[in-house]
Amino acid sequence: MKKLIELQKKLKPIVKGSENPFFKSRYFDINAIIETIKPIIDDLGIVISQPIVILDGKNILKTVVSDIDGAVLAESSMIIPETNDPQKLGSIITYYRRYSLQSLLFLQAEDDDGNRASSKVQTQTVNVLKLLIQNTDTTEKLESIFKSSEFMQNYKMLNEQGVNTIKEFAKNKKNQLTQQNNGNQSNQ
Repeated sequence: MKKLIELQKKLKPIVKGSENPFFKSRYFDINAIIETIKPIIDDLGIVISQPIVILDGKNILKTVVSDIDGAVLAESSMIIPETNDPQKLGSIITYYRRYSLQSLLFLQAEDDDGNRASSKVQTQTVNVLKLLIQNTDTTEKLESIFKSSEFMQNYKMLNEQGVNTIKEFAKNKKNQLTQQNNGNQSNQ
């Protein structure tokens, strides 16, 4: 824990060097995070890895912060939603990598209020949550998704419009699963 505290003391705010012309905003990308933290973690003997692992048939992005001796200082796991679109998958993985590092290392976030994200991030977050909901095949799995820390971390970032969108989407999915379940029971 001592090394993690030392790391946080040495980290400076990350320059927002990337520009989103559509939203006329600036942000720091994953490469800016890596460029900022790499020299410091090297000096402190800290290693960060972000492997994709399979757990219970789901792809999971793990972020592990450990010291050079292998002791884990901090870690997180996020379920990667299934998609057949490689472009979306790459965006989701990059998004999760960036926000996992921001959260675990207590990096300065793009939005100072800590609760709301930019329009771009709102759209990405809504899409990630929709994929999580859409890819469930039972009401039990749907309920467990709502209770997962990955879902709640993303859900808390939404503004009112995003929350309403996800509530409506989840309600429709639950109705769909209930109808399927009722249809399956009547066929038995």
